[in-house]
Amino acid sequence: MSQRETAQLPLVWRVFKIIGDIIWDMRAPLLVSVGAFIVFYVPGQTREIYRVLALEVETAPYRPIISLILLAGLSYFLWSMSRSLWKNSVDIDPHVTFSPLARFISHVFSMLIALLPIIGVLMAMMPSGVGSTVELIAEVGIPGAEDRETVGGQFAVVSRDIVQSLRGQNDFPPYISEIVDNYNQVAVYLLIAIQATAALLLVMFLFLLWRAFRPGSHFAKQPFSLWYFVPIVLALGAIIALVAAQPIIRSLGGGPLLVTWIITGVGSFAIICLFLMALTYLLAGCTRIYDVIGIPAVTILVSAALIFAFFNWNNNHKVRLQPANPEAEAQPDDLYIAFLDWLDNRPDDRKRLYADIGNQKYPVYVVAAQGGGVYAANLAALTMARLYTACPALRHHVFAISGVSGGSLGASAFNAFWMQARRNQSPEVMGDHCQLQAKTDGRISALEQNIRTYLGHDFLSPVLSGALFPDFFQRFIVPGFGVLDRARAFEASLNHAWIDTNRKLGNETADNAPTPFERNFLRASADFRDPQVQAPSLVLNTTSVETGERFVVAPFLKDPIVPMEFVYPIMAQGDDGMPAEHDISLATAVSLSARFPIILPPGAYPRQISPFHFSQKNLVDGGYFESSAIETAIDLVNGIKQRLQRLSDTLDVQPEFRIIILNEDFTADLEPAGLTEFGAPVMTLDKTRRRRGQLAKWRVKTGEAFERFYAVELQHDYFYMPLGWHLSKTTQNMIAEQIGFPSECRIPAYTPDSETAAIFGRSPSFRNFIQLVNELNNNRCSLADIITELPPARAQAAVAE
Repeated sequence: MSQRETAQLPLVWRVFKIIGDIIWDMRAPLLVSVGAFIVFYVPGQTREIYRVLALEVETAPYRPIISLILLAGLSYFLWSMSRSLWKNSVDIDPHVTFSPLARFISHVFSMLIALLPIIGVLMAMMPSGVGSTVELIAEVGIPGAEDRETVGGQFAVVSRDIVQSLRGQNDFPPYISEIVDNYNQVAVYLLIAIQATAALLLVMFLFLLWRAFRPGSHFAKQPFSLWYFVPIVLALGAIIALVAAQPIIRSLGGGPLLVTWIITGVGSFAIICLFLMALTYLLAGCTRIYDVIGIPAVTILVSAALIFAFFNWNNNHKVRLQPANPEAEAQPDDLYIAFLDWLDNRPDDRKRLYADIGNQKYPVYVVAAQGGGVYAANLAALTMARLYTACPALRHHVFAISGVSGGSLGASAFNAFWMQARRNQSPEVMGDHCQLQAKTDGRISALEQNIRTYLGHDFLSPVLSGALFPDFFQRFIVPGFGVLDRARAFEASLNHAWIDTNRKLGNETADNAPTPFERNFLRASADFRDPQVQAPSLVLNTTSVETGERFVVAPFLKDPIVPMEFVYPIMAQGDDGMPAEHDISLATAVSLSARFPIILPPGAYPRQISPFHFSQKNLVDGGYFESSAIETAIDLVNGIKQRLQRLSDTLDVQPEFRIIILNEDFTADLEPAGLTEFGAPVMTLDKTRRRRGQLAKWRVKTGEAFERFYAVELQHDYFYMPLGWHLSKTTQNMIAEQIGFPSECRIPAYTPDSETAAIFGRSPSFRNFIQLVNELNNNRCSLADIITELPPARAQAAVAE
């Protein structure tokens, strides 16, 4: 339609015609802008990143400053590309209308495209946003936070109103005050972040308004000329090479992984901004090619990626194998033989303690550590650290930890730092004492400080950088290059965090020695079982894509009566498995257990069909099958019990199996969700795996497999904990406060005095608050029960003294 014909249309139709032309011309930056808004506003992990950045205002101000600069850069880049694409469209389309009305609408659209990402960030941090920041902001009294009708919001509002009253009571738990103070601290910094983001929004609006009336830059006129195209491509190539080098390059002297240190120093938010700018340039160039010469570049690239993926031509996610020496290193054994060997190697004085007093059974614990990213890792590792610090004798009784996803990371981190503490003969972990009042009560133990520092590292930035740059590039090329796999970047971050933690805390480590996460899994497992260390065996759960069954990484061989597959087979029988001359590292084992969709890809695992025929098995997150890790614990113990029935008369001590469940308590959301046609199947699968964990817990409570059970649960209904790989110190502290110490157990549970009950008793929020206090007390009493019930009945009285 010509300009004359367009001018003859009614005003409304002219506006629609102009808007349609503008949207088409600006489709690339518009698509990226909307995507940026969603990424910056919706995911819980993104909002947790805002917490991290807010708290770093004093400790590491360069990171929030870099993030704000790159957010402004993304905004300006989107605006510049929008203006360039619209103005240059006149060169190829004589029907484009450049009337004053068209110019005005184009300015509005380009401004909206530029500012939408900043608006997404601001909305996520404001009280109207979705997520835990509402609870935090409510503490400092921003209007509107009280309107949030969730238990989490009620906790924040009630705590602000009543904690001052309750603090004066002698029997009020002090950790509740610490949780509230923790919230108040981050709320202040979030206010600063909100103000800074709002100021950036205003500055960018005024700046872009001023730029709209200035002559266009050379870049805006010719953004794809060689002067700009070559440097941008070279810069992207350098970023891809740098990120891909994470598993390879170390700084001199065996220090932290240099590349990972740079990436985590920049941070996740900055990495996302850089990728969105690169994606804008790529998509804009492709749409420009189509508009100029009619070649559908985007369609060609997407089709190529789909074809390569369909035939697995670009699959670069093969599990990384390391050389192994079967003759020199420990080999896996049958499950029941491994258990008998473990039981036989228990100290004689410990076994006599139970045999001589009433001929009691020997307590054997199995721990089930649920999945949930790094918050589940904190739950598992901090709980084990507090138990072992209060009762180092537990090392003689905990046989294995069954972990899923983040629980696998937490279990591995605990084992590694426990081994280091024992070998360095740290006083707090030596001896066989068991006391509710631990030596470290009132302060964080060195073991816990190591774990907190380690799990406080940013594991998300390496994964994001690997996913958004080298692994994204891999989708469009063949064949697959393992060095571009984002899972390897995650594994490198586990090693980096270990080295950096020991450097920061001044721990003694051997120069240039492999970290526990770099060691072969079987070698690390043997180190954990060393008599000087006596850490639990790791049983890390994954799920087979091909069969849907559990595929467990553990130092055991497949047992026909245990309904799961094991990584390490009996090679002489030709079962599935790896070549005997290779093994996987502990970091790779953890990553296999934590391969949740999108974040980490399925791991292609070598599989031997016959002596000359190899195939592969794809492994994903253990949470696909069941996220609590309890099912595996039940099946392991049932298998051991069946094998031991024929040997019970030959054992010098009879085992009594107990389970420690580390998971979360949550109420299912019964509100109907949108996009039922497409979202219902995904939501059902997610709720099903959670429900299986609840059913497994019910099986334990009914007495199946275990004589006693103990549970330490995070309260998801009250505290928001994002599923991801980076937590703020506030969230980490809040998890630690939920776990508590065994000496804080109160019997009977807390009840408010009559005056407080008269003031707040009718409020549902107050009743929820009191319920929360008692739920947290249950965690502390579970820890206390584990310690007090470990010795024989006649010796238990001494534990509480």
